[in-house]
Amino acid sequence: MLGYMSESDTPRSLWMISSLDPHYRTPLVLQALMGYSTEEVAGHMGLTRSAVLSRLHRARQKLRVALGSPEIETQSSTMGTIKSTHAHRYAA
Repeated sequence: MLGYMSESDTPRSLWMISSLDPHYRTPLVLQALMGYSTEEVAGHMGLTRSAVLSRLHRARQKLRVALGSPEIETQSSTMGTIKSTHAHRYAA
Protein backbone atom coordinates (compact mmCIF):
# COMPACT_ATOMS: atom_id res chain seq x y z
CA MET A 1 0.00 0.00 0.00
CA LEU A 2 2.22 2.82 1.25
CA GLY A 3 5.93 2.11 1.60
CA TYR A 4 6.24 3.03 5.28
CA MET A 5 3.30 0.89 6.44
CA SER A 6 3.78 -2.72 7.39
CA GLU A 7 1.22 -5.49 6.92
CA SER A 8 0.38 -5.29 10.63
CA ASP A 9 -0.41 -1.58 10.22
CA THR A 10 -3.01 -2.18 7.49
CA PRO A 11 -6.25 -2.03 9.55
CA ARG A 12 -4.96 0.90 11.56
CA SER A 13 -3.62 2.69 8.49
CA LEU A 14 -6.92 2.30 6.65
CA TRP A 15 -8.67 3.81 9.65
CA MET A 16 -6.12 6.65 9.70
CA ILE A 17 -6.63 7.28 5.98
CA SER A 18 -10.40 7.42 6.48
CA SER A 19 -9.93 9.98 9.26
CA LEU A 20 -7.90 12.36 7.07
CA ASP A 21 -9.55 15.54 5.88
CA PRO A 22 -11.02 14.89 2.39
CA HIS A 23 -8.63 17.58 1.10
CA TYR A 24 -5.78 15.11 1.74
CA ARG A 25 -7.61 11.78 1.71
CA THR A 26 -9.00 12.03 -1.83
CA PRO A 27 -5.70 12.34 -3.73
CA LEU A 28 -4.08 9.74 -1.49
CA VAL A 29 -6.82 7.18 -2.10
CA LEU A 30 -6.93 7.89 -5.83
CA GLN A 31 -3.19 7.49 -6.26
CA ALA A 32 -1.97 5.06 -3.59
CA LEU A 33 -4.97 2.76 -3.39
CA MET A 34 -6.63 3.05 -6.80
CA GLY A 35 -3.49 3.44 -8.90
CA TYR A 36 -4.26 6.74 -10.62
CA SER A 37 -1.30 8.75 -11.88
CA THR A 38 -0.60 12.19 -10.45
CA GLU A 39 -1.88 13.74 -13.68
CA GLU A 40 -5.10 11.68 -13.53
CA VAL A 41 -5.68 12.75 -9.93
CA ALA A 42 -5.09 16.38 -10.89
CA GLY A 43 -7.58 16.15 -13.77
CA HIS A 44 -10.19 14.40 -11.64
CA MET A 45 -9.90 16.95 -8.84
CA GLY A 46 -9.44 20.03 -11.02
CA LEU A 47 -6.02 20.76 -9.52
CA THR A 48 -2.54 21.32 -10.85
CA ARG A 49 0.00 18.51 -10.69
CA SER A 50 2.00 20.43 -8.08
CA ALA A 51 -1.11 20.91 -5.90
CA VAL A 52 -1.71 17.15 -5.98
CA LEU A 53 1.92 16.44 -5.07
CA SER A 54 1.67 18.90 -2.19
CA ARG A 55 -1.51 17.28 -0.86
CA LEU A 56 -0.02 13.80 -1.21
CA HIS A 57 3.07 14.88 0.68
CA ARG A 58 1.04 16.39 3.49
CA ALA A 59 -1.28 13.38 3.67
CA ARG A 60 1.67 10.99 3.94
CA GLN A 61 3.31 13.22 6.51
CA LYS A 62 0.14 13.18 8.63
CA LEU A 63 -0.07 9.39 8.35
CA ARG A 64 3.58 8.92 9.33
CA VAL A 65 3.10 11.07 12.41
CA ALA A 66 -0.15 9.31 13.34
CA LEU A 67 1.45 5.89 12.91
CA GLY A 68 4.49 6.94 14.93
CA SER A 69 6.97 6.27 12.14
CA PRO A 70 10.62 6.53 13.19
CA GLU A 71 11.38 8.17 9.84
CA ILE A 72 10.04 11.50 11.09
CA GLU A 73 12.15 14.22 12.60
CA THR A 74 10.10 17.30 13.45
CA GLN A 75 11.03 20.84 14.29
CA SER A 76 8.98 23.56 15.93
CA SER A 77 8.86 25.52 12.67
CA THR A 78 5.80 25.29 10.47
CA MET A 79 7.65 23.46 7.71
CA GLY A 80 9.57 21.07 9.94
CA THR A 81 12.15 18.63 8.69
CA ILE A 82 10.98 15.39 7.19
CA LYS A 83 13.35 12.50 6.77
CA SER A 84 11.89 9.64 4.81
CA THR A 85 12.66 7.27 2.04
CA HIS A 86 9.94 9.02 0.02
CA ALA A 87 11.08 12.63 0.49
CA HIS A 88 13.02 12.70 -2.79
CA ARG A 89 9.75 12.28 -4.73
CA TYR A 90 8.56 15.70 -3.66
CA ALA A 91 11.73 17.73 -4.01
CA ALA A 92 11.24 20.88 -6.04
